[in-house]
Amino acid sequence: MKTVTKKIGLFALAMSLSLIIPTVVFSQPPLDDPDAPIDGGLSLILAAGGILGAKKIRDNRKKKNTVEL
Repeated sequence: MKTVTKKIGLFALAMSLSLIIPTVVFSQPPLDDPDAPIDGGLSLILAAGGILGAKKIRDNRKKKNTVEL
C-alpha cells in the first residue's frame, strides 16, 4: 500500500510541476518587441519567391512555344 501512495504522490508532484514551471519560465520576449528585425528576412523571402515565380513563368512559356515532332 505504501508503494501505491508513493507513486500517486510522485505523480501528483510531477503534474503540479509540469503545470507550474511553464508559467514561470519564459523562453522568448513578448511579441510586441520593437527591436525584432522582421523586415530583412521577409524581404529576402519575398524576393526569392518573385524570382522563382518569374523563372517558372518563363520556363512554361518556352515549353509552349517549342514544337514537338
